[in-house]
Amino acid sequence: MSVSEQLAVYWSRQAEAFDALYSGRKGIASRWWGRIIRRNIGDRFRFALQAIGAVDGKRILDVGCGSGRYCVELAASGETEVVGIDLAAGMLAIAERLAVERRVESRCRFIHTDVLDYRPAAPFDVTVAMGFFDYVPEPLTVLSHLRSLTDGKLIASFPCRLSGRAPFRKLWLRARGCYLRLYGRGEVEALCASAGFEVTTLVRRGPIYLLIAEPTRGTGAPAA
Repeated sequence: MSVSEQLAVYWSRQAEAFDALYSGRKGIASRWWGRIIRRNIGDRFRFALQAIGAVDGKRILDVGCGSGRYCVELAASGETEVVGIDLAAGMLAIAERLAVERRVESRCRFIHTDVLDYRPAAPFDVTVAMGFFDYVPEPLTVLSHLRSLTDGKLIASFPCRLSGRAPFRKLWLRARGCYLRLYGRGEVEALCASAGFEVTTLVRRGPIYLLIAEPTRGTGAPAA
């Protein structure tokens, strides 16, 4: 089974428990671990919304959109078009349900696909990839593809290799058949530069790096 197939199975199985971290319902994770994860998820959620700013007139792509919380919140914030893509069908089922509940289904579209297979008709103004690069075996390939999909900001998170929880999280996921990749600051900067992105913000919040990057000036998108 490929890494993509493993991730699709794992995250479909974990979909309801993962979304409970947003809704506040207790999932399968223990209470104390859930509190830690919710804090990190809250940090990156607020960071992304602030970095995007006003959404009116923007086309936004959410890569690894999971249960669609970013997509739905953005669609509810103004006149925008939001596309969410994910490997896990179970996650997308929740996303579609949430969009209907918030009455924003006309501004949200969810696609079951691998990001490398996604070829939209036109690039996006903003690409969001929060909690996504944790599970990417070849980040440069994916970042280069995202450059071809993005005319404006890339907003992303990367799990920090040196955080105290990193080795425990890696063992936990490995035992459950889920791949995890960790990063150093210099590695994130080098990956962005090689993919054609210029880093404008890179900050560490606990166990994650939060990134804002833009297409490097004077360069076109690499071939998809």
